[in-house]
Amino acid sequence: MLVAGHDTTGYTLAWTLVELARNPPVQERLLAELDAANPGRGPWGPERLGGLVCLGGVIKEAMRLWPVAALGSGRVVEGDLPAGEFTVPRGAETLLPFFVIHRTGIERPDEFVPERWEDPAAADALGRLFLPFASGRRNCVGQNLAMLELRMVLAALVQRFSVALAPGAEVTAESFLTMRPAGALLLARPRP
Repeated sequence: MLVAGHDTTGYTLAWTLVELARNPPVQERLLAELDAANPGRGPWGPERLGGLVCLGGVIKEAMRLWPVAALGSGRVVEGDLPAGEFTVPRGAETLLPFFVIHRTGIERPDEFVPERWEDPAAADALGRLFLPFASGRRNCVGQNLAMLELRMVLAALVQRFSVALAPGAEVTAESFLTMRPAGALLLARPRP
């Protein structure tokens, strides 16, 4: 489990830092939340991470916008499945494209808006179309570890450094089995 998730967690962290670099007001709002929870900027542990709404929203929004498993998850249809005018027959092999699903049925789908996760009712509705770890019996067994790692590492990084895109940096999505940011040259400046 530890080996299987290192690239996906690393790419998710990279995408999150790219979005924070592109959105300085969000970065500052996140810093304010982190400083309120950990004013001495000491080590982060799981006990300090509970209830950090902005942190959770930033991570979820980066995962929604840039799912590292963008092509999704394959499934075999267990029974005939009506889909509009069509029926997907039992036994058909299907693909759930997370990149598309995460942009379906929401306002401003291509924008980084972590605030959309702050209202519990809205977050619940979003959660039904939020599948960064897949779902059901074959979902990611390491999702709790991945989320803990992301929260702890991002909290520590944002408290210690401000991030900005380097001048001329052009970030693009590069995908094979996982989607990673290419050309993401970030400048990290130590915070006072």
